[in-house]
Amino acid sequence: MKLTVNVWERVRLLAMVRGVRDADLGTIRLGTKALDALELTDEERAVVGYYATPQGAGWEDGDHQFVIELDEDVFGMVLATLDGVVRVKNEESGWAMQDAQLIPLCEKLGVSLEGDDAETEG
Repeated sequence: MKLTVNVWERVRLLAMVRGVRDADLGTIRLGTKALDALELTDEERAVVGYYATPQGAGWEDGDHQFVIELDEDVFGMVLATLDGVVRVKNEESGWAMQDAQLIPLCEKLGVSLEGDDAETEG
């Protein structure tokens, strides 16, 4: 399956997958594959003008679109992780509905902002 995301969306998904804890071995294996696909290569970093500072990282071309090829099961794991993040944030404070970067990512990937089960649009 193809996942098309900009730099911010890619970094956000990468951080979410990195945050998966206490999962079964199958999920950990899928997470490792997802991390490999989502991590920016040196070439991709150069394309977007990625830079790191002591305060964090940034990039010059945030609108650049990446097309990432993922196996269906890995794609499902990424969607389930995003859905889980939305669910936790909503349970804690209703925050997901207020997150300006999370809303378009959920809409793009067909994940409900109410934290329901992840569904893809096609």
